[in-house]
Amino acid sequence: MTIIVVSAALLVSFAIYWMLPSSRTKNVFLLLLSVCALCMIGPAYAVYYLGMSAVVFAVCSLMKSLPKEKRKPYLVVAIVFLVVNLCFYKLFGSRIIYLDSGIFPEWSGPLFKVPSIIFPIGLSFVTFRLIHYAVETYRDAVPPADFFRFASYVLFFPTFLAGPVERFPKFDSQTSSMNKISFAEVNYGLWRIGRGMVRKFIIADALAVVIMPVLQDPASFPKYAVILSIYGAAVWLYMDFGGYTDMAIGVARLFGYSIMENFNNPFFKKNIALFWRSWHISVYSWIRDYFYLPFFVYKGTKVKMYVGIFLTMLVFMLWHAPTMNFLIAGIYNGIGLIVWRLFQDIKDKSRVLTRITSLKGMGVISTIFTFSYVSFGIGLAFGGRGNDFFIGILKSLLPGLF
Repeated sequence: MTIIVVSAALLVSFAIYWMLPSSRTKNVFLLLLSVCALCMIGPAYAVYYLGMSAVVFAVCSLMKSLPKEKRKPYLVVAIVFLVVNLCFYKLFGSRIIYLDSGIFPEWSGPLFKVPSIIFPIGLSFVTFRLIHYAVETYRDAVPPADFFRFASYVLFFPTFLAGPVERFPKFDSQTSSMNKISFAEVNYGLWRIGRGMVRKFIIADALAVVIMPVLQDPASFPKYAVILSIYGAAVWLYMDFGGYTDMAIGVARLFGYSIMENFNNPFFKKNIALFWRSWHISVYSWIRDYFYLPFFVYKGTKVKMYVGIFLTMLVFMLWHAPTMNFLIAGIYNGIGLIVWRLFQDIKDKSRVLTRITSLKGMGVISTIFTFSYVSFGIGLAFGGRGNDFFIGILKSLLPGLF
């Protein structure tokens, strides 16, 4: 029933949108549509996010009126406001600050107790868009826009809940040039929506039923089931999130917007660095551009770069959820990226290693190894809490030692 109601509302909105006479009226209608979608989740969400958008827009408008050398304090205020707000809800809006230990059971349990706080849906993606707009305003890299165009970008309903995180200049250029409907784009959008629904609601949901019980308690299942579930977790997550991305891209196309892709065949990449550049591209590239590059690369040393690689992966993982599992997964993948980078530095100075890595078939081996490595990392993120997953895996794969 919900799908029928949503589909009917989407069809009516689509028809009204393309009957409007100008890009300006389309933009205002799109903002109203996004606000209505938020109100369906809860009116408080609409008020909260419109308020956040208004505050950041006001600060950015003030920055635009000032010479660049006087803008930095306002940029810092905007970023601190947004980051503190996000961290507050990430840490205190959930019940996941745990230390779970299979080795020292007496240490297991909550690190500290906090009252339950409702996490505003979509806050992470809204925060990323607002920080992007503030930084690029400081750099004079965003086109002039009124509040309606700005807010329709921030609250754009197809990408509000889980991205992709589009950049404002590209989005706004499409807003200002919105003209006639393209039936080729509509057909493509419908195809992406259909594909996304199959990937999310048929493939991913079916996989979750099979693999999640194994990941939560691997010690209770045969070795082959554990191994298959670790690989299956990667496929499940790709289908689940990739399916949502398909639907978001498809709905955006119905309204004339071409937004960025979030995946680029990640399972066929030959190393872990290429994998993460191809996975959740919009968020990973955002963290790279606004965290890694400014703090660790510009005027940085090689050691600083390695620290930055590790911390970037840690932030990327904890951004998904501030749990012990994602912390462990962040450390695991951060170490993997550093080892790969060190290997590249050594290989560049070694003819022997260069020849070995250039041998026929090494590309396939590298791809299989990369897929196996990241699959185990995804298992860490979504498996049993904390050390339970480690202990369960060891008991299942190395039963003679336990």
